[in-house]
Amino acid sequence: MAGEFERLAEKYQVVGAQAGLLRLTGPDGAAAVELATTGILNTESGAPVIDQALFQIGSITKVWTTCVALQLADEGRLDLDAPVHDALPEFALAGPECGVTTRHLLSHTSGIPGDLFNDTGRGDDALRRFVAGLRQVSPLHPPGDGFSYSNSAFAVAGRLIEVLCECTWDDAIRDRIIKPLGLRHTATLPEQVLLHAAAAGHVMAEDGAVTRANVWGIPRSMGPAGGVSATVRDLLSFATIFLREDTTVLSPSAIRAMRRPHKPWGLGWALDRWGEVEVLQHDGSTPGQSAFLRVFPALGCAAALLCTGPEADGLAREFFTGIANRLNIPGPPTFTPLPGTCAAPETGTYVNGESSVRIDLDGDAFVATLTSPFPIAGATGRLRSRLEAIRPGLYTASHPQKHGGEPVRFSADHLMWGLRRFNKVLA
Repeated sequence: MAGEFERLAEKYQVVGAQAGLLRLTGPDGAAAVELATTGILNTESGAPVIDQALFQIGSITKVWTTCVALQLADEGRLDLDAPVHDALPEFALAGPECGVTTRHLLSHTSGIPGDLFNDTGRGDDALRRFVAGLRQVSPLHPPGDGFSYSNSAFAVAGRLIEVLCECTWDDAIRDRIIKPLGLRHTATLPEQVLLHAAAAGHVMAEDGAVTRANVWGIPRSMGPAGGVSATVRDLLSFATIFLREDTTVLSPSAIRAMRRPHKPWGLGWALDRWGEVEVLQHDGSTPGQSAFLRVFPALGCAAALLCTGPEADGLAREFFTGIANRLNIPGPPTFTPLPGTCAAPETGTYVNGESSVRIDLDGDAFVATLTSPFPIAGATGRLRSRLEAIRPGLYTASHPQKHGGEPVRFSADHLMWGLRRFNKVLA
């Protein structure tokens, strides 16, 4: 794995990376792990990537948050289908009572705009303060009536965990996942990460140069959506929850619930198939860092990639295609747009929380400009892409950070940019 991995990292200007493949072997389910590292952790220090170095796993954290919520459901302390407001009276959105449930939060069907990256401070009250601020936010759609990837929904889920566990989300992750699995190189807070070797994010400047990002991580209020840092070995150890079903962290029924489709996500996991093989997957992005996890329950194996650099998506595509070849299964699809009807595209502005997409005509071609404070828009916070038609109403937006293109689907009153819904602003 090592030689090819180094070649791919250089091809895609990845500054530093870890990769790994875990397989369960023998009747006792022992784990055999193959690791590879390449590059450096920080262009300023020149420190090399080592097996014990921590990278930010970004939104893969959502699977960890979901695990704790399912634990509480197993314990009878949380009803996934009861309104969140019942256990969390401080939670409300603008407008009438919307009846958001925990299941809606964990399956991205709550309607809460996804990228409300409000920094509510570094204190233990960060999540409480974030949830209180949602009273001014209007939902994208009624709960359960649509799908839109939502970081904000997982901040609410994290606050719910805090109330039910009577501790911070960080402590709940430590006590309920990190310690039971014996993870030695995993942390949720920057002051904990500083005790380890750790990667810094790297981005592409406007002149094409790769430089260190000027921000290390995301606000603590977004911890339940993307706050875990780990080594690739620890991340693969976490993945064994869904391979062994040994009840150390989750019951078999909870694992099955996470793998059950919910329009079209699972609980926590994105669900996919490579050919006929079930794949549990999640990616993560933080400023200048990217993470990718693929779990193949029927094959008893998992693969992960953690890296820093601006074109990690291209590296991930080739890396996982190579993993598929080794497993003798079809590789990952180029992209899979969410199901639904397609409408004729319309120019104008579409919004989701603090992010927006502007659609304009440039001659005969549609052009999309995505603006976001979140890494979906890259280092500059702004991406401009020409839309290439796949079929009426369905396009791809191509840019360096998304090799193979981002699916863009138009509907009557909104568009879907990848997994995110943007509602049209009426003139």
